[in-house]
Amino acid sequence: MTSNDDLFGDIQRNLRSGDSNELFTYLNRLKVFDARTWHENCSKNQPLVEIKDSVLSSVNVILNLNLEIQDIIEGRLSPGSFYQNHQHLKARMNDLGKLFTKASIWMKTTQQDRWLHQLMKATEDSDEERKKLISLLAKSTELNRRKARDVETIKEQIRTLRAKSRRRIEERWRDRHSSERTLNAKQKEATEITEGRLVITAGPGSGKTHVLVERIANLISSGAKPSRILMLTFTVKATAEMSARVEKNIGTDIADNPVIMNFNSFCKHMVESDFEGFGFEKMPMHIDPRMRRYLFEDLTEEGISEELVELIEQKPDVIDITLKLDDLLHNRSTEIEDILPWFEEEVLTPSEDSERETIDEGGEPSKDLALKRLTHAGLRLINPLRRFIRNNNGLTFGDQITLFHTRLKNEPAYLEKVCSDYDHVLVDEFQDNNQAQGEIIKLMSEHLASTCVVGDPNQAIFGFRGANVSNLQDFMLDFAESGDLTKVDLDTCYRHSQQVIDYSEELISLNQDGIERPEIKSGWINSDSTEIIVQNMIDEASEAVEHGKVLKRKNLLGYEWDEMAVLARSLNYVSKVIGYFDNNDIPYVTTSSSNLFREEITIEAGMILRACIDPVGNAQAIGFLLKSGFMGVTREDAEILTRKNRYHPQGLFDSLTELEGKYANQKTILAFYEFINSNKKLPSISMEDWLFSTMKESGIISKMIEQGANSSLSKLVSLLLAQLSNAGEFFRYPNRFANYIKQLMEGKIELEIEQVSKPGHVVISTIHKAKGLEWPIVVMPSLDHRKPPPTLNPEKAERLIVHHYFNENVEEEQEKEMIRIFYVGLTRVQDLIRLSRPLTRSEKSKPNTLFSVGAEIFGVENIDTIYPSIMQNPLSVNEGLLLNLRTRLEDSIGELRHGFEIEDLTKSIRALLIYHLEQLVVNEHSIDQDLRKLVQHMESLIGRVEYHEFTGETEVSDIQDLWRPKRYTWSMLDAYRRCPQKFAFSHVHKLVSSNNKSMTVGNLVHEIIENIGSLGKKPTGKEFDEIIEMSFKNHVNKLPLLGEKKIEEIKERVAIWNNSERSRNKVIAIEQGLEFKFHERNFYGKIDRVETDSEGNLRIIDFKTGKANKKPGSSGQEQLLLYAHAWQQNTGEFPNLIAYDFVMEGQIEEKEVNPILLEKGLSRLIPIIEGIDANQFEANPDKQTCQYCDFSGICPDRY
Repeated sequence: MTSNDDLFGDIQRNLRSGDSNELFTYLNRLKVFDARTWHENCSKNQPLVEIKDSVLSSVNVILNLNLEIQDIIEGRLSPGSFYQNHQHLKARMNDLGKLFTKASIWMKTTQQDRWLHQLMKATEDSDEERKKLISLLAKSTELNRRKARDVETIKEQIRTLRAKSRRRIEERWRDRHSSERTLNAKQKEATEITEGRLVITAGPGSGKTHVLVERIANLISSGAKPSRILMLTFTVKATAEMSARVEKNIGTDIADNPVIMNFNSFCKHMVESDFEGFGFEKMPMHIDPRMRRYLFEDLTEEGISEELVELIEQKPDVIDITLKLDDLLHNRSTEIEDILPWFEEEVLTPSEDSERETIDEGGEPSKDLALKRLTHAGLRLINPLRRFIRNNNGLTFGDQITLFHTRLKNEPAYLEKVCSDYDHVLVDEFQDNNQAQGEIIKLMSEHLASTCVVGDPNQAIFGFRGANVSNLQDFMLDFAESGDLTKVDLDTCYRHSQQVIDYSEELISLNQDGIERPEIKSGWINSDSTEIIVQNMIDEASEAVEHGKVLKRKNLLGYEWDEMAVLARSLNYVSKVIGYFDNNDIPYVTTSSSNLFREEITIEAGMILRACIDPVGNAQAIGFLLKSGFMGVTREDAEILTRKNRYHPQGLFDSLTELEGKYANQKTILAFYEFINSNKKLPSISMEDWLFSTMKESGIISKMIEQGANSSLSKLVSLLLAQLSNAGEFFRYPNRFANYIKQLMEGKIELEIEQVSKPGHVVISTIHKAKGLEWPIVVMPSLDHRKPPPTLNPEKAERLIVHHYFNENVEEEQEKEMIRIFYVGLTRVQDLIRLSRPLTRSEKSKPNTLFSVGAEIFGVENIDTIYPSIMQNPLSVNEGLLLNLRTRLEDSIGELRHGFEIEDLTKSIRALLIYHLEQLVVNEHSIDQDLRKLVQHMESLIGRVEYHEFTGETEVSDIQDLWRPKRYTWSMLDAYRRCPQKFAFSHVHKLVSSNNKSMTVGNLVHEIIENIGSLGKKPTGKEFDEIIEMSFKNHVNKLPLLGEKKIEEIKERVAIWNNSERSRNKVIAIEQGLEFKFHERNFYGKIDRVETDSEGNLRIIDFKTGKANKKPGSSGQEQLLLYAHAWQQNTGEFPNLIAYDFVMEGQIEEKEVNPILLEKGLSRLIPIIEGIDANQFEANPDKQTCQYCDFSGICPDRY
């Protein structure tokens, strides 16, 4: 054979074996072939002919699929019939994927247009079918070229009409206000008072910022020196905005500028400017409050008792309790020396005395006493924590405010010195400051020419941060008799119309808190009004679809994506909305820190940094990087390495140098090890230098520069650098930084909107983060009353102190703050607000206060369209399937760009997508006649593509391919036995079931028991608590579904299991996945646990969390018998026993196994397998079963 023959022979063997390791090397050599070489080898080398057949056959399949979709759109084929009976299309798409895999290898490694032309030329004398397909391509090109021109015409008309609609929107905005934006009477009054104390109450949209800017300008024009004016804001963002507006207003030609800072920065500045006076030997280092939890391991330096050291190790809750109480005392200006003796005397000792007899007899303390003991420990740890931070030159937010306040209060000379630098002070968002900050302003006001505090008690929503809603009222009460106190109410709202004002006032009036509220009126001068829509939806998925479709329509009609916001009490409430946006190409950002990690590059960056900080401790990051192919590691090698270290993940990194056994490419594994090892954080390198060096070596910096400053990667890097700058020396233990990155990646940190916002993206945010912002369109979904998450010990400890020491009703204040939160959310809107609640989220679902008040005023529109919540793409069944098919078609066609202009076929399908989008516009009541004509014109242009236009042949055969699973599982057989139709929904059509309460309980219990078993011994008390804590953290988003009672029951039952004889047997395997054969089919199963007891019996166990009603020996034994068969086939060992362990009931039911029982039991599975193979998917309707079925909304045969 010639060298070329050898080459093509090698390619052929690689293609048939599926081994692509060396295939790219061979294919690269093809690039240098000239046309003659191609021609000579195409006719005699089968691999090239196979590839060419694959490409052309794929095009044929695409065309056929396009025709069927067209039939559905134009009504010639029933969508229901298509969905129920055309499973063969799924199989076609799977086959198509395989063909593209083979074809794409060639197209990505050779010159695409060149090789396809050469192949066609070389085989022009081959069989007629190939000629026919080439002819088909030529005809389709011309047809699609005509279509493409029509589509471009439509697109241009859409752009023109959208621009016209946009102009109308902007005209409406301009007409709402006078062209001369002058101050109204109340605003003018607030700016002209230049002496004494002034309280300004300013509701949403009342022009508060404008008034503050004008007040500063008026003070300067009245003779005040700019640098002696102090303006304190609540946030860094507000500081930047205020500074820019003041500079624009007063100009830059003055000698100095007003001092504008946020309150925390001001206190920090005062401490740093005289650090020695505050007891520091050098400039203190700021510490992020979240970093304090990593300092407890060092508190032994402060001489805390062995009892407290042991408590920190055994009861991690005490750390969170300490931090919660530390913040509470800072916010309330309360000394620990005052509260600790009171707590011991008034709270702890009486409880200890009442239970003394029980405890002396060996009994356990009550939950109430246990909480009080933990609270006492937390109080005792506050001072050691503060001393450690101070001794290490640290300064927290709480410290800087408390230290400054204490010194002002106790040192009159220092108070005068501070105030000697200023004549006037203005404080924004005064209701959001804590009690200590309020006291600081009151102390300073005694020495200033004027003090102005601005706020709105209706918007006091930061109680969880220690904000004091009474700050404004306290200020007025304290200086009511001073003779220089003036109060001005800004009573005109320029943000929205009177409807929203009346609605919000009705809502806030439910808070009977004695606060006087002025009557608010709208400042709009035209007849425009804010649209308010209140709707009942079937479920959360229906909410997502309805709101998503409205936002799409509004975007089509002129609103930009970044002029829309979705606001909720918690981001957990809008998970379905996020899912819909993901599946329907609606651009969005969320305030969750996980938003930064929606792209592969940022995930990889986070994992690289975590791995390099501590490759042994961050085994998860090492495993991820291996499996992602970092440094060229193959997936097969990654699987071997991670499987080998499954039960001892900490050994994963070290095992990279112990490469015994067969690996595809050891060089890449060693290169991976060398990169991580050479970039480890060393004590001699600062964190900033290490961060920059690692990002540079890994290519993160170059990718960041390439993507630009607005990319998620750039935002992530900026955030990390800012964190290092703030936390400084307290990241000297690098694991603290790794934990911070982990928290970011897990979405446990909520960022500010400006940290994540992007032009052209909808904002999805909590209401708290949206405060101070506004959008033309606001959506507030999931407005049903929800049970709050279980109250954990830190919150219980805080409530204990607040209730008994500060004499406050915590529950009552929380209810009032919730109303204020809804008030803030409602008042973010300008043009349109949509409020909705899901009717069927739970049986006890009822509207919350915001929804109830809105429903009473505006009425409720009932949207009864069902969009199954079980679908990944929460559209109707037919919409979802068609949209998914179209998306896959586009992706597939994108792989086939070559000389025959198949991109025209892409444009054809995109025309269908435009048609689908325009159908949304038909439902928009406000569209004008021009747009209606456009829709009609488009419908006339995009007609059916007849099959005979391409081939002259008859329609596609009606013979349907049967659906077959690649491999069977027990869950598939069990699902089919219960209801074949439900099985088809889940496994054939790939619809997704909801994660219900039972599934969450099962997942939790399985994970806990798996982690216990992986230790290879009985866990110590500390290890057991760590496993429980880790497992519950992994399911934190699902815990509200369970409730506090169920959570405690799970912990109790698992503890009982852990202490029982059932957990003592020797573990052979945990969560063991096995591939095996049964009835000539491929199967896969995962066995919960395989163990041997003291008598040498081999037992297979399946853990259950339901009721003990599946006894081995009844119809429930087949699962374990199937696993016994799998174990024997894989290991050659025949199990003696099979058992169900009902963890939540403390029972185990087992049965001996023998070959006769095994054969008899497995025989009952054969009819099920054959029913699946025959695609017999008739429903088994039953009232009880159908009631709780995820698919009842779309099942034609439901009970």
